[in-house]
Amino acid sequence: MNERPLIEALNAHRSGLRQQWHTPGHGEHPPFVDDWLRWGADLTEIGNLAPRNDRDDPIHRSEQRMAESFGVTQSWYSVQGASLPVMAGILAATTAIGKNRIVLERTSHRSVLAAMVIGGLDPIWVYPRQQYRGAIANDVVRAIHSSPEVGAVVLTRPTYEGIAEDIAPVISAAHHRHIPVVVDEAHGTHWYGRAGYPTSAIALGADLIAHGTHKTEPTLTQTGLLHLHSDLIPAAAVDVWWRLLGTSSPSYLLLASLDAYQALRHDSLWMTRWRELGEAVQVLWQEFSYLNLLQPHLRGAAGVEVDPAKLTVVGQAQDLVPKILSWGWPEKVDPDGVTLILSPERPLAMVKSMLSTLPVKDLALWQGHPLPRSVQRLSPRAAILRSAERVSMREAEGRIAREPLVPYPPGIPVVQPGEVMSRDVLEWLAVWQDINPGSVEGIYPDPDGQGGSIWVVT
Repeated sequence: MNERPLIEALNAHRSGLRQQWHTPGHGEHPPFVDDWLRWGADLTEIGNLAPRNDRDDPIHRSEQRMAESFGVTQSWYSVQGASLPVMAGILAATTAIGKNRIVLERTSHRSVLAAMVIGGLDPIWVYPRQQYRGAIANDVVRAIHSSPEVGAVVLTRPTYEGIAEDIAPVISAAHHRHIPVVVDEAHGTHWYGRAGYPTSAIALGADLIAHGTHKTEPTLTQTGLLHLHSDLIPAAAVDVWWRLLGTSSPSYLLLASLDAYQALRHDSLWMTRWRELGEAVQVLWQEFSYLNLLQPHLRGAAGVEVDPAKLTVVGQAQDLVPKILSWGWPEKVDPDGVTLILSPERPLAMVKSMLSTLPVKDLALWQGHPLPRSVQRLSPRAAILRSAERVSMREAEGRIAREPLVPYPPGIPVVQPGEVMSRDVLEWLAVWQDINPGSVEGIYPDPDGQGGSIWVVT
């Protein structure tokens, strides 16, 4: 029998007629009317399509138009999501400065870990003080001043839930010491130049900004951008890492969707639709003020901006998930809430119908499961290069992790290589896996069938 498991699963998923409250941002309805989205356009670097050293080619011309639309010096097109921009940005920043310590938020995406391993970088972790929020500026500034060897600051803004901390003081403190700031703004591509949304790190003066365009905008999955907006980092430093880490055979279908997007950014109607979405969501917040919605709860908090394109219902996942799944597929489920991505491509009427069915809980009674703090015994690179053995989760307490343990989504390691497996970490993982069984990368089946196993340093 000629089985096609993935195709069959895709067809079954789409036949369910549930709403798509998740990435990609196009929601099956991209606003493109051209005929480029076809098999014949699945090409790569041949003939006049190939990039040229003098940058006089279609890709570079399109990238320059994208840069102009974002008000930056230069933009690079990624067909490896926001991961390539994040990795290349960090490595370009640290090699340009020549120092190997980086200040970064503990809630960074796993692509940040990849840059640390490749570059042999040592982290100075800064933990957020509250669940669903990023690290506050004062804590990051203190970390910047903690070592003369800091070569870059890496910020994740917004959080997966669209919460944007005030990073202007961080950028100012870093630039005062001639330290570049790299911002993973993967979930904020739609912010720049649009009223009603958080201020983009571009406007705040960050040096390198990574965007995951497919998360909220109408581009094909696996597309992203890196923007240079800096006097500290030369474009040539980015080019070196971009060529080393990027694919040598990019999909021109993916690149074409980025080209279509840059043209869309010059379309006033598209900008208007985003403004209208932000206004409609604020009305929705008021209508459902009796529910535990994270974004309106944090709106107005000191130093915080919130993204109306994200909607997080806080509460026990066991209560929320069955009701939400009967309407549509959310972006992220964790033990304390469910997050949806909203878009101009998706009607809010179904969101309102779904919200009207949810149980009412008291947000003041919410305890939450914030990321546990861990002790770093080895650098990430040193841990990964060490010999290792696989042990069951029951035997892991006190051992040093050799691989990251990454709940996905959001793709944020709860354990980094070189960190000690504490009881708090093991309990946190147990709670997560009760809600999302089998979703933590780095946990393998245990041969005795009694639970998972992980790789630890010997």
